[in-house]
This record gives sequence, structure tokens and C-alpha cells, in this order.
Amino acid sequence: MDPVYLGILAIKLAILTFYLGVLVYALPLPLRSIKKWAPELLSDGVQALFIALIYGTLYVASLNLAGLLGGSWTLLDVWIKKSVGVIVNIKMFLAALGAVPVISKISGIAYAVAGPLDRAATLALLFMVTLSGIIELVTSYGLALLALGVALYAIPFKLAKSAGAWLIAFILVFNVGLPLLPSFIVSLASEPSAPGEAPSFSVVKVKVASRYGHPASYGFLKILDDKARVVAAYPLDSYGYATSLYHEVSGVLLPSNIDLYPILEYDGYMIPLTPSPLKLNTISSNNIELRAPHVALFREPLIMILVSNPDYELKESGGSLTITTVLGGDSYVDVRAPSTCSLNVTATGANVNAGTWEWRGVSGFSYTVTAGSEGEYEVNVAIHGCSPTSTPNYGDSKDYADELARSFAFLDINLVKAFVLYYLTVPFIYVFTLFLATASLARVLGGRDRIPVKVA
Repeated sequence: MDPVYLGILAIKLAILTFYLGVLVYALPLPLRSIKKWAPELLSDGVQALFIALIYGTLYVASLNLAGLLGGSWTLLDVWIKKSVGVIVNIKMFLAALGAVPVISKISGIAYAVAGPLDRAATLALLFMVTLSGIIELVTSYGLALLALGVALYAIPFKLAKSAGAWLIAFILVFNVGLPLLPSFIVSLASEPSAPGEAPSFSVVKVKVASRYGHPASYGFLKILDDKARVVAAYPLDSYGYATSLYHEVSGVLLPSNIDLYPILEYDGYMIPLTPSPLKLNTISSNNIELRAPHVALFREPLIMILVSNPDYELKESGGSLTITTVLGGDSYVDVRAPSTCSLNVTATGANVNAGTWEWRGVSGFSYTVTAGSEGEYEVNVAIHGCSPTSTPNYGDSKDYADELARSFAFLDINLVKAFVLYYLTVPFIYVFTLFLATASLARVLGGRDRIPVKVA
């Protein structure tokens, strides 16, 4: 719509209205029902012509008045974008909360307020989208709509005068009022504390195994971040799978947006695992197998053969095993088993040193094989007579679900009240007041019809 064309059209319609009044005065018809239109047409024509001549001035004046009162379209745009960002973040937080039902047991208050807050966030998002549409309408098409309102206002016989008056009033009122919205809100309500980035996590099944695929039965898996902080620590079951502290979770929870460094505790050793770093957001499968390349064998109960040199071979034959590797210098082979097992470790031409170990309440024997001169050696291990042993103590287990629950600590009833007040109640009251002012100004301009406003 071209505002100049609409303005010229309004002037022509105003002149037409005026001369129709003159024509009705001049008609030789002594009919009061017709003659009464003459003064109204003359008055309407003069009013419409006056508004058509100054509508541009009125538009600029409304913009200047908003600035004088402290309003700013830029500030309003920043407030809208920030509000939408906060609302979307809350929606993402709540979606993450709903994806982990176990948090309902860990943090009952957060789970209780999630439903009402989610509905309030949805309504607030719809309101912000609607408000953004009104802002786009007023800022991008305000002058054209004002000119259209003047053209409608000037149509003879009041055929569209009410519609034109309402459209003129709408643009003028919202031009002044909308930029003042952030200031009005800040004066009545405090901005609620906004959450940061929504937690990113994955529920995965993690298995830990030796180089040859033996499960690390009853080990202890630690997950570290890039600053060597323990993110999660899970005990392993008899099949080498990490187990959550909460049985409702099928698998374990781990952060998916950071690099993870898995470490295995086993028989007193801290064993790095591969792949490392572990990046869950690049893995499509929910089943992850971590390998210990320096471990030739895991066997229940808590039997382990660790080789310092990663270049080795393992041959198994029943209860007997043969490890072929290069020894010498700092290289060694360490065979460990709990005290409930019998071990026999031999290596021709190498040294076998017996010792003991204790780890998480379980103790046993160790046999460390070294060599005085570098070369290839065969280490023979015979395992027999094992009986069940006690389970290690996993008292320092750390479930990432607890960390997630702490990230939802901001969810309480006070947040819901502050959120509804700041993003729904106060803005809605203000916009509703602008519509009431629009209706009042439209009646001042001569609009007769009242448009009922229904609040659902």
C-alpha cells in the first residue's frame, strides 16, 4: 500500500463527501429524512479533509512523543528477543526434566512446578509471538495503515467511518504506547532469574572390556571432564556394564556436550580407556563399549592381567593363559587376583615377584613379571580354585542424574509467580490498556460502533 496514494484518495473522498452535502442542500426535495444528511456530510467532509492533510504530521508526532516519554523501539526489540530466549531456555529445561523421570524422586519440588511453568511458558511464547506481529505491523506498515484509515474515514455517508477511526486510533496509540512497554514492565515487576543453557545429556549403556573383549566385572568406571573433575562414577556389574544408582534408568546418564575422559578403577589400578576423549554428541548409538588396551584379561572374580607394553598377544586354553610380549627396562606384566583364587605365574628367563594388593575392601595376590634384558618373553598364567569373593565398596559412586537435579534447583513456586507476572500478567494488562485507549480515541474521532473485547 502506497501511503501517498491513499492520502490523495482520502482527500478526494473528503471533498466528494463535502460536495455531496452541498448537493443534498441544493436538492429541491422538502424531505427531512434526506435533508438531514446535508450538515452531516459537510461536517464529515471537513473533518476527513483536515485529518487527511495532517495524518503524516500526526504519525511523526506520535513517534516523537514516544521518544519524549522514554520509549524506544530498539529497547522494545531487545526486550522481546531476550524474553523469547529466556522462555525457550525454560522450555528446553523442562523438556530435559521430562526426559528423566527419575528426577521426580530426586527433586520433587522441581518436578511438581514443571507442569504449571511449562503451560505458562507456552502461553508467554504465544503472547510474545503475537506481540511481535503487532510490533511488525505498527513499525513496518504504520504509515500505510494510518493512510488507509483516513481513506476509510473519508468515505461518504459514514460507510466505513468507524473502521477508519479505529485504524487511525490504533496506529497513533500503539506508536506511542508500544515503545514504553519495557519501562512499564520494569516499574511494576522484577525480571525472574533466567536459567543458563539447558543441560545436554544422553542415556547410554556403557560396557567396559579388555583389549580382547573380556568384561571388566565389578570394576569402577569414572568419567572425567577436560579439567580432570569427576563428572560421574558408576560401578560395573558382572557383565561389565555401568549401573546407575537409580534402577529406573535403563543405562547411565552422561553429559553429551563436553569431552569425556573415561578411567577404570580395577584391583587398585587406574586404567585409561579408549576412545578418549569420548564425545557422545558424535555417536549415534546408545550402546558404547570402552576398551582397556593395556589389559589382556578380565575375569570374574576380579582377576586381571595388565601389560605395560601395548604390543602383546594373548592365548587362552581353559584355565591356562599365555601372554607374549617384549619385556625389559620399565616394561612389566602384572597378574592380580583376589585371595579366594589360586594363581601360578611362570616366565622362562624373567623375574616373577609376588606381592599383595587391597582395593575397595577386597584384597588379593599380585605377580609382577619383569626382565633384566630386553627381549620377547612368554608369561604363563594358570588360574584355578576360585571361590566367590566380596563385592568392592562403591561408596563414592556419583550419578550424573544428581547433577542434573541440581541444575533444576531454580524451579520453585516463586519462579512460577515471577515468570507469570513478568512475562504474562503485566505485559497483557499494558497491551489490553492500549486497546482500550484505541477504542476511546476511535470514539472521539467519531467512530460509533463498539467492538466487544472478550478475554478467554
